[in-house]
Amino acid sequence: MLILTEAQVRKCLTLESCIATNRLALGALRSTKSQGRTTKNERPAALPSPAVVPTRIGLPRCLEDNQSSSSASSAGNSSATPRDMTLFKPASYYGRTDGETLMGMKVISVRADNMSRGKPTANATITMLDAETGDVSAILGGTFLTAARTAAGSAIATRLCLEEKQMIQTKSKHLVVFGAGIQAEMHIRMLNCILPGLISKVTIFNRTMKRAQDLQETLMNDSETSNLTVHAVDLAQRNILHESVASADIIVTATNTATPIFDWSFVNPGCHINGVGSYLSFSEEVDSAFVRDRCITVSDTIEALEVGDLKQLDARSENYVGLLGDLLSGAIKLGEERVESKCTFFKSVGTSIQDIFTADAVIKNAQKMGIGTNVEL
Repeated sequence: MLILTEAQVRKCLTLESCIATNRLALGALRSTKSQGRTTKNERPAALPSPAVVPTRIGLPRCLEDNQSSSSASSAGNSSATPRDMTLFKPASYYGRTDGETLMGMKVISVRADNMSRGKPTANATITMLDAETGDVSAILGGTFLTAARTAAGSAIATRLCLEEKQMIQTKSKHLVVFGAGIQAEMHIRMLNCILPGLISKVTIFNRTMKRAQDLQETLMNDSETSNLTVHAVDLAQRNILHESVASADIIVTATNTATPIFDWSFVNPGCHINGVGSYLSFSEEVDSAFVRDRCITVSDTIEALEVGDLKQLDARSENYVGLLGDLLSGAIKLGEERVESKCTFFKSVGTSIQDIFTADAVIKNAQKMGIGTNVEL
C-alpha cells in the first residue's frame, strides 16, 4: 500500500496534468440533455455511464448541528449557517481502454471554524482500492487534490464558455475571486494555466484582509503567476467590489457563506462565473434570482441542481444547458444568441469520479518519481 502525504501529492500533480485528467473524468458524466431526450416537462437525468458514483453519505459533526440545520431548511430559512459535515464519497470507473478498473473513496470533512485553527476549511483523504483483490492500494492526502481537481473543472468550463461567447482571444482579462483559501489560490493558478497570457489582473476579496494579502504576495512572488497584477481588497469595501464585478470577465466564488456575498445586479452582463463554495440545498453563495434571470447555466453533476444557488432555476428551461460533460462531448452548445446578453455560470459541487481519476494520475506519477512510502497492513 502506497502512502502519499499532502506535500508529496503536490509534487506529483502538475496543473497541466490535472486539467487533462479532469477533462476525461468530467467527460464521463453525461445527461439526457445531450441526447435531446429531455422534454419541456421533464427534468434532465444522468445517462448510464462507465462511471459509477453512488450517493454520498453525510454525517454531521454533532447531533445538534443535524437537528438545527434540518429544522432551518424545512422552515425555508436559507440564511441558516451550513452545518459542519463529514462526507463519504465513493466512485468507480469501468471504461478505461487498458481494462483497468478505478475504485476508491474520498472522506472530506467541512469545518467552518478551521480557519481560526490554521487549518483548511475542508480536509480530505482519498483511499484507492485494487479492484481485483479488494485490497487498499493507496492512501493519499486529499485536501490539495480536491482543490486542484475542483479548479481544473472550473478552468475547463471557463475556457469552453469563453470560446462559445467568442471571448477567448480577448487579452487583459479581469479575474475577480471571492475567498483567499486553497480553492481560491488553485482557481487563479488553473485559470492562468488554461488561459495563458489572457488574464492580466486579479482582484481578491476576502473578509480577512491578511489572508487576501498573503495570497497576493504568494502569487506575485511565484514565477508561474508573476504575469498577473494581483490586488487584495477587504470584502467590506463595497464601492470597489461593485466596480470590480462590473468590469470582471471571470468571477470565482470560493467561500463558505450561506447567503449571496454581494449584490449581483452589478455584475458585467458578459462575464463567466464559477461557483464552487456552496453544496447544500440551503446554501446560496450566488444569488439564485440572478442565476434564474441572467445566466446560462452548466453544472458538473445532476446533483448540483439541488444546491441553493440553483433553487430558482427551472432545469427544464433553456437557461440550463446540461452537464459540463455534455459540452465536452460536443453534443450540445450554449448557443451564441442565448449567451450574447447573459452571463455563463458553471456550478460545481464536485464529484468523486474526479477524485479517483486525479488520485490515479498522482499515484502513477509518484511511482515514476519514486515518491511515497510503501507499507504492509
